[in-house]
Amino acid sequence: MPSYLVTGANRGLGLAMVKELLKDPQNLVVGTARNPGQCETLVALAKEHPSDRFATISLDLSSKHTMDKAAEVTEALLPDGLDYLVSNAAVCHQNVTPFDQIDVNVLEEELCVNAAAPLYLLQKFLPLIRRGAEKKVMLVSSCLGSLEIAPMFVGCSDSYSLTKAALNMLGRKWGALLKEEGVTVVVVHPGWVDTDMGGHVEDWIAQHAPSTRKLPPAESAEGCLKIFRVAKLENAVEYYAWDGTKLPW
Repeated sequence: MPSYLVTGANRGLGLAMVKELLKDPQNLVVGTARNPGQCETLVALAKEHPSDRFATISLDLSSKHTMDKAAEVTEALLPDGLDYLVSNAAVCHQNVTPFDQIDVNVLEEELCVNAAAPLYLLQKFLPLIRRGAEKKVMLVSSCLGSLEIAPMFVGCSDSYSLTKAALNMLGRKWGALLKEEGVTVVVVHPGWVDTDMGGHVEDWIAQHAPSTRKLPPAESAEGCLKIFRVAKLENAVEYYAWDGTKLPW
C-alpha cells in the first residue's frame, strides 16, 4: 500500500491533494495541520476512512518541536517507511508589497515557514523516506521562484518569491545529492490556484497577466500528483508546472 504524507492538509491545495489521494483505495494518506482535530473537513475524512487508510498528525512549520514529534508519530504509523512526502504548506503575508516597503520581520517568518522549515522537515523525515519503496519528495513551489521568469512578475508577492527561490535551491542542490542514493525530488508549481492565498493577487493578475487561468484546487492537485507519481529518478531534479510542462530555474 503506497504511503503519502501531505503537509498543510487542512485547506486549499493540501486538502485537495488528500482528497485526490484517498480516491485510490490502495493509498495510505497522512495529512498534517497545526490543529487537525479542529478542522471539520479533516475530521469528516477521518470518519469516512479507516485508520489504515487515513490519519492526521499535528505539525506546525514554525515549531521544530512539532516536526520532531510528527516524525516520531509517522514512524510508528509507517514502520516500513514513507513512500511519498509532499511538502506543501506555506505562507504569504505580503502579497503586493513593493520591495522598498517589505517588512523584514515578516519576511523572516515567511522564509522560516517556506524555506527553512521544509529543509528541517526533510531532515527529520529522510530516514523514513529512505526506507520507503518509492523514495519520492515533492516540494510545492511556485513559478514566482524562477529567476528567469521573475521579471514578468515584479510587484506580485515579491517577498514570497524570495522564499520560493530559496526552496527551489534546496530542491535543486539537495535533490542532486539525494538522487545518488535513490531518492527522487521534484519541484512543482501548482499554478494560480483558487485558494485564500491565491485570491490576494487577483487585482495584480487582472492588470498584468489577464490570460492567467485560476485553477480549481482539485484540478491542480490532480496534475501535481500525476507528475509526482510518474517522476523518474533519472530525471531528478526537475521543475514542473502542474500541467507537466518544465519551467526554467
